[in-house]
Amino acid sequence: MKFDIIMVNTIFKVVKLIAENYKIQYMEALNSFYESATYKLYEDKETGFFTRSAINLFSIYELEKQGRIEEAFI
Repeated sequence: MKFDIIMVNTIFKVVKLIAENYKIQYMEALNSFYESATYKLYEDKETGFFTRSAINLFSIYELEKQGRIEEAFI
């Protein structure tokens, strides 16, 4: 339960960063994040991405949008 709350809080922070930096509405940012490969990595506990901070996840999201997500694994 506590872990789920932490994940939701992290997602909220990432989506807020997306909305602010891309100057889009919160719901659009939420949909964009949920549809991203970054979110799929975050939700898969095997990847370890669930331990990353909101800022780090946002950086990975930006790399993905630029077609450079493989750099997140370097």
